[in-house]
Amino acid sequence: MTPGLTSITFRNKSISEIVDIVKRSHLSSIEWGGDVHCPPGDRESAKLAFLLTKKAGISVSSYGSYFRLGVNTAKEFDCVCETAVLLGTDTVRIWAYNKDHDDVTSDEYKKCISEAKEISEIAKKHGITVCFEYHRGTLTRSAPFAKKLIEDIGRENVRLYWQPNPEISHEENCRELETVLPYVVNIHCFHWTWDGKNLRHPLSEGVGEWKNYLASAQKGNVKNVLIEFVKDDAQANLFDDAAVLCKMLK
Repeated sequence: MTPGLTSITFRNKSISEIVDIVKRSHLSSIEWGGDVHCPPGDRESAKLAFLLTKKAGISVSSYGSYFRLGVNTAKEFDCVCETAVLLGTDTVRIWAYNKDHDDVTSDEYKKCISEAKEISEIAKKHGITVCFEYHRGTLTRSAPFAKKLIEDIGRENVRLYWQPNPEISHEENCRELETVLPYVVNIHCFHWTWDGKNLRHPLSEGVGEWKNYLASAQKGNVKNVLIEFVKDDAQANLFDDAAVLCKMLK
């Protein structure tokens, strides 16, 4: 598993600054975000990100798009895939609708499944694997529903990300990961707790939990473990978190 960084961790930094930060932190890959650094269709930004990343000896793990299943169109997704290709990656992160699985109607769910199959075919033409963000407020809020979504879509190039949910216990998060592990391609790494809102902590305070997550992940086909956000959005905290992650992966 390769340690990396999501570029959205530092949305206020330029593409060249992100590459420099990753190199200095001894991480090995970058997930380029589609909101600020490499918007869909922005060919120049994608080309620059690819060239600078490659020159630094870093890989592009994935394209973190903000395409939402059931909200955006297939035509928009084709543009997302084209941008991913320019970035030199075969993995695109998307979002599974804009509702929690408990709030979606039967018709909405069926529409999402149908559209997922359509974008799967588009992705296939580009050699892309589509991965759903594992996130609260979407159809992948929890493991049983995320697993059902992937199985109902039934396409080999439609998979998942995973990340811990700070609203549930460590033991529950471990069970969630075990449940969806066969489908997980990348993991977003952070140490948060919940007190009516997300509270960020140094990764060093979550080593016990993350050793368990990474031990489970080793039994699957996880490619990248990507740091996403750090305490106080501070660059120094990224360097500390990166050192902790790299040590755990070794």
